[in-house]
Amino acid sequence: MTVPAEPPQPIVTAFKDELTGRGYVEGENITYAYLEAGTPIQSFVDQGVDMIVTFTNGQTTEALAATETIPVIGARFTYAVESGYAESLAEPGGNFTGVDIGPLAPQAIELMLEMFPETQKIYIPMQIGYPTAEIGIPQIEPIAEEHGVELLVERFENADGVEAALEALPEDVDAIFTFAGSLTASVPLMVETATERGIPSAGTAGEGLILVYGADSVRNGELAAGLADQVLKGANPGELPIQFGESSIIINLQSADAAGVEIADNFLTRADTIIRAEA
Repeated sequence: MTVPAEPPQPIVTAFKDELTGRGYVEGENITYAYLEAGTPIQSFVDQGVDMIVTFTNGQTTEALAATETIPVIGARFTYAVESGYAESLAEPGGNFTGVDIGPLAPQAIELMLEMFPETQKIYIPMQIGYPTAEIGIPQIEPIAEEHGVELLVERFENADGVEAALEALPEDVDAIFTFAGSLTASVPLMVETATERGIPSAGTAGEGLILVYGADSVRNGELAAGLADQVLKGANPGELPIQFGESSIIINLQSADAAGVEIADNFLTRADTIIRAEA
């Protein structure tokens, strides 16, 4: 599986637990190989693994470029057809199938503006070419316009330069938003900047953000395991329909308290997960 070795991610744990429940016992009839950060997926292809499981759009793109024969299961990605992973949702074709977590950005920005209605200018750093951001920006622009909110979108080739950009953030920016998988390494800096500024931070994924409207990692890991089970039993991945993932709302009160941002009680009742300040 193409994931960092440590720490284990909830989606990876859910994936493995579901396969265990289906009779795959690690060390007996299944072996998991973890991709270390910075190691190309091609190394798995060279080893002749039986399946590659990916957890981001970037990993999925890399895996499909590396092999046309080894089954690739995307446990978490967005826009299967638009990203070029699948010919159609009903029959993806090739050596791929998986769980599409769908267009989360519109719902995330709507909820953010509902929670923080006084927001006027949102800073959005994004990675050039990354599907969640490239496709997501046009989806949220009309929503922002409807609310009279300005989007300050800044594009980066990679995480280099994000820190300097955050340090030079215009004073009138009153919220920060980020996309899942895009500039992930810079999310802590975004959270730190939002905390120092006393403004909301939100996105479709990102540890420490005050609001995350994103994929339900556990459920999506289970769905991906179901597809993997079928492929391991002989099914052609290209003939297995793309599954639709489930979403969840996470509110981080610890981050909100640190930034001095208030969250109304009615939003807490809608949250699937609430991260509270440590006692």
